[in-house]
Amino acid sequence: MKQLILTLALAATLLAACGGESAKTESDFQIQDSALDSAVPMKEFKTFTVSDKLCFMIHDEEPFAPEFENYGVRERFSVEWPEEGMMTEKAMRELMNYYFGPEAPADIKKAVSRWRENVKNQYGGKMVKEVNEDLPYSYHELHSDCRQDGNLATFFITYGNYEIGAIHGMYAECYVTVDVETGEIVHLSDLLDTTRLGYAIARAIQDLDVNSETRDCLFDEYQNADEMPMTENFFIDSTRSTINVIYDLYHITPYCCGVQTITLPIFWLSKHLKLTPYAKQLFGSDSFIKE
Repeated sequence: MKQLILTLALAATLLAACGGESAKTESDFQIQDSALDSAVPMKEFKTFTVSDKLCFMIHDEEPFAPEFENYGVRERFSVEWPEEGMMTEKAMRELMNYYFGPEAPADIKKAVSRWRENVKNQYGGKMVKEVNEDLPYSYHELHSDCRQDGNLATFFITYGNYEIGAIHGMYAECYVTVDVETGEIVHLSDLLDTTRLGYAIARAIQDLDVNSETRDCLFDEYQNADEMPMTENFFIDSTRSTINVIYDLYHITPYCCGVQTITLPIFWLSKHLKLTPYAKQLFGSDSFIKE
């Protein structure tokens, strides 16, 4: 049972990287084709893929149920990492935190080596090429893709895990936006006054039809709330017309409703919050003209 406890702790750490327990499929990554795709970016944001997998078969002499005396564990990841010169050292350290946690080395090769060492030390079972799926098994997965739209690059990161004996798995998603010109990560505070963001999100859920599905699924405590909890997880759609904030599983809705994406149209948002000069430059004047 020691291995199971350690695994649960690891899963909680991964999910916390996004600000809570919370992933959608790649098809839910709401970055769409636009006229921006035809514009020539200042430079191409280049990445490469890093991946690894470790599998184990575990024999537990004190299982919490007889059927879990023998079980498998699969740990794997496949992530995009920026090529040299694409991001600042500070930004890459922040990206690394989303991938392997705050204690991971800044160098991706060293981080992967540390990951392998930690996983091997966590499980006392036999390493195998693949888990025997005829037996119960747990899995923990990390995946990311990167998409460039003009002078912005967006990492879409998903986490998933399932522990044997659990009713269902857990999953999470994170978005990390990079200014290609500066190599810095863009945060919500770089775009707007976040002190009133919770109030603006509440209004967007209640007033905008695009957010009606979330409105219908809210926990009772948020049904008529004047302010929603803060979240730092967001992405900008490729048309530069919306900021989309993300709420994890169980944060504002039940598990069955999934991860929630709240759409904040820029022309609407500019009427409720003060946008920074950087945001106005990023979104352009057309975004502030109400349809």
